[in-house]
Amino acid sequence: MMSQTSQPALLSEAVTWNADECRGRLDDALPRLIQDFSVENDATSKIYILHVVVSAFLPHVPPECADRQIYSQILPQVPSILTSLLPGIGERGDQQMVRHNCESLNTVSSAISSLLECVSHTTMLPDPISLHIFPSLPFPVLDSLTVAFQHCKMSGEVYGSTLPHVSEALSSVFRSSYAILRSILELLDRVGSGVDTDVADVVTDDFGCLRIAEIVHSLLRLCPLVAGLNPALHANTWRFILRAIVKHKRVEGHLLNHGELCSTLACDLDLTFSSCLQLATQVSVSKKPPEFSAHLDSMVPCLFNMHLRLYDKLPPSLGAVCKLDEESNKVRDAVFESLRPLLSMLITQRSFCSIVLGTDGVPQELRLAHCLLVTDIMNVLMSCPQEHTSWLDGNSIPILDCLLSAVAGIWPELALPIGRPVSHNSFPLPLYDLLLVRASAFISNLIDSYLPALEHSLIVSIFSQDINSSLLAIDLWCYVARLGPVELCAHYVSLLLPLIGEISMQEPSHALLSILVQRLFSFLPAEHQVKLLTELPPGPSSLPLCSVLLAASGPKQPCIQSVCHFFDTALPACRWQEGISHGTQAIAIQFLERLCLSSALEMSQQTRLTEVLHTLINQLPDEVPEEVACALLALSSHLVHRLSNSCLSKLLKLIPKASNHPWMPRFAAPSFLCAMGMGHDDPQRKLPKEFPAIFHSLLSDNSCILHLLALQAFAHFAEVTSEAEIVPQCLGSEEVKAEVVTFISKRWPSLHGETHESDNELEGNRTEPETVWRLKKEQEMLQELRMERAHPRLISSLEKLEHGLEDLSRMTRDHAPAWLIDRLKAVAVTIEKMLSPSS
Repeated sequence: MMSQTSQPALLSEAVTWNADECRGRLDDALPRLIQDFSVENDATSKIYILHVVVSAFLPHVPPECADRQIYSQILPQVPSILTSLLPGIGERGDQQMVRHNCESLNTVSSAISSLLECVSHTTMLPDPISLHIFPSLPFPVLDSLTVAFQHCKMSGEVYGSTLPHVSEALSSVFRSSYAILRSILELLDRVGSGVDTDVADVVTDDFGCLRIAEIVHSLLRLCPLVAGLNPALHANTWRFILRAIVKHKRVEGHLLNHGELCSTLACDLDLTFSSCLQLATQVSVSKKPPEFSAHLDSMVPCLFNMHLRLYDKLPPSLGAVCKLDEESNKVRDAVFESLRPLLSMLITQRSFCSIVLGTDGVPQELRLAHCLLVTDIMNVLMSCPQEHTSWLDGNSIPILDCLLSAVAGIWPELALPIGRPVSHNSFPLPLYDLLLVRASAFISNLIDSYLPALEHSLIVSIFSQDINSSLLAIDLWCYVARLGPVELCAHYVSLLLPLIGEISMQEPSHALLSILVQRLFSFLPAEHQVKLLTELPPGPSSLPLCSVLLAASGPKQPCIQSVCHFFDTALPACRWQEGISHGTQAIAIQFLERLCLSSALEMSQQTRLTEVLHTLINQLPDEVPEEVACALLALSSHLVHRLSNSCLSKLLKLIPKASNHPWMPRFAAPSFLCAMGMGHDDPQRKLPKEFPAIFHSLLSDNSCILHLLALQAFAHFAEVTSEAEIVPQCLGSEEVKAEVVTFISKRWPSLHGETHESDNELEGNRTEPETVWRLKKEQEMLQELRMERAHPRLISSLEKLEHGLEDLSRMTRDHAPAWLIDRLKAVAVTIEKMLSPSS
C-alpha cells in the first residue's frame, strides 16, 4: 500500500494544475495516480482518484491511446467498487445510516459521471470506429450500469422507510446512469458505421464478432432492469440490440444465444404489459380524494385559467409555440388526455360551471382556448350523463349557448386547420368542422325532453349579430332534423316558413332563415315537398315562401309544377303601382326569376313575362329601392336576349359606379353583365357604351367578394362575347389587367403550358407583377377562343378554302392553265383586301 502522505499530496497538487500543467506532467503523474488507484483499499478514495484522472488527464490523452493508458488499468475495477459502496437489502440500518447512504450514493453518481466522460472522450474518434481501439471500455460501463439500475430497482426494499431521505441522491444516480447508457449505445452504434457496403458484415474479424456478441448479451441482462424504470430507455436499448444483430450478420449466425434473446424479449414484453395494465387499473379506479374535495372549490379559478393557458399554447391557437403537424397533434392529444381526469372532477363543481359559462371575463386572445375547453367539457359530459344537471336546465342548454356565443370571438382562427389528415394527401380537419362534429355528438346524446330547449338555443343564435354563430346554429339544426324522422323535418319547415314572411329582405336574419329552410326542405322526399307547396295559401303573401322553397327543390319537376300557378299572381305584384310595397314587388320579381332559373315557363309565359319586364324597365322611377334593383337585374339576366338596347342601358343605370352606396345592386351586377356578353346573331346589336366603365368599376372594387365575383364574370364574358374590341376597354388600368390575367391563368393554366402544384407557387403568382407581353398574349389566345366559338360558319368556310387550295395544288403540280392563274390572282387580290387594316 502507498504511503499516507504521498497520496494526498499528489492528489491535492494535481487538482490545482491547469490544463497546460496537466499536459506537461502527464507522463510523470498519470502512472503514479494509476498505481495509487490499484493499491488503494478504500472505495471512496478510489472513486476520487478516478475522478482526478478522468477530469485532469484524460482530455490530454488521444482517444486512440486512452484504452491502453487509462481504461484497461482502472475501469475493470469500477463495477466491484460500486457494489461495495451500495448497501444491500439487509444493510440499511436505522436512521443513523441515512447520511452515510446519501454520501455513498453521491460517490456512485460521481463514479458514473466519470465513466460518462470516458465515453464522451471516445466519441471523438472518427468513423469508422473499431472495437480494437477501446476494448476495455464497454464492459465495465455496462456492468456498472447493471449494478446501478439493480440498486434503483430494489431501492424500496433496501431503504424501506428511509427512502424519502435518500430519494434525491438516488435520483442523481439514475439520471447519471440514464445519460451514460444513451451515450454508450450511440458510441457502439457507430462501430463499423463507416464501411460502405450493404451486404458484407460490418465486423468481420473474430475478435470484433465476439465482442459484439458479448455486448448484446450484457444488454440483454440489462433490459429487465431498465424495463421497470424507464420505458423509453428500455425501447431504445432494444432498438440498438436489433440494429446490432442486423448490422453484424456473423454475430447473429454463430455467436448469439437466440434462446436468451427470445426469453429476454418475452419477459420484457410481459413486464411492460403488466406495468401498463397496472397503470390503466389505477386510472380507471382513481377517484377524487376526500381530503382534496374541501379545497377544490377555492382552486376553480386557478385551474380554469391553467386550462386556458394550456389550450392557448397548442395548435390551432395563434399563440401556439409549435407548428401544426402530426407530432404536435400527438403532444396536444397527450396533454388533453392527461387533463381529462381533472376535468371530470371539475365539471361537478357549480363554481366551475359558472366561470366557464360566463364568457364576458375571457380575454380576446383566449377566446379560442375557451371555445375548445367548452367542446372538451361536452365530450366529458357525454361519458358522465349524471353530471348533465349542472350544465343544463329545463328551458335552455347553457353549455350549447356558451359554445355558440364563444364562436363569435374566434373568427381569426376559423380558417386555421386542426386535427390529423384523413389520408396522406388530404387537408386537416378545419376548426369549424371540429366544433360542429363535437357539438353534434353532444346533441345526439341528449334525451328527447331537451328538444324544446335545444330549438330555443338554436333559434336565438340564428338571430344573433354574429354570422359564425348563426351558421353553426343552422348546421346544428340541420343535424337535428336529419337525426329525427321525416315528420320532424317537415314540421320545422312549416314552423319556420311564416317567420320568413315577417322579416324584411334587408335583414340578415331573413337570408339566414331562408338558408335554413332551404336546407331543411331539400332533406324532404318529393312527396313531402309537393305537399308543403300545395298547402301554401294563394295570394302575394305566399310568394316569398314559394321563392325560398323553389330555390331548395332544385330541378324536381313535381315541385316546380306545384308552384307554377303562382305565375299569374306574381305578374301584377311586380308592377309599379300604388298599394304594392317595394318589398312585395321585389319578392314577386325574385319568384319569377326562380321560375326562369328552373326552366319551368312555357313559351307564352316567357312572352308575357318579357312584356311585363319591358314595362317595368321603361317605367323605372328616379329612385329605385335596392332590393327591387337587385331582383330586376337577376331576372333580366335570364331574358337579356329578349331585351332591347334601350332597356339594357336603363338597367345599367341601376348599377352604381361608385363602391360606397348602394352596394346590393353592385353584387347583383356581375352575373347580369356576364349574361349581356353572350353572343348573338344580330350584328346591329351592340353593348351599351356604359358597359366597359361599369365592368371596370366592379373589377377594381375594394370588396374582396365583389372583386372575385367580377373576375369570374369577366373571365366568362371574355370567353363567350363576340365583341372582342370591348374586352380591353373593360380592364382600364394596368393593375386591373394584371389581376385579370393572373386569375385567367389560374383558371386555364394550359394557356401558359404550366400548372401550379404547390402553395408557394400559388403565393408567388399572387404577388408576381404581370408584364405587358403576357397580357397581350393572353388577350390574343382568348380572342381566338371567342372567335372560334362565336363564328362556327367562318371556321367551316376557312377550312373548306384551305382544303380547296390543297386540291388545286396537287392537280396543277405539272401544268396550270392560263385561266386558272387569272382566277387565282383575283382570289389573291380579295385576300389582300381582307388582310388590309382599312378593311
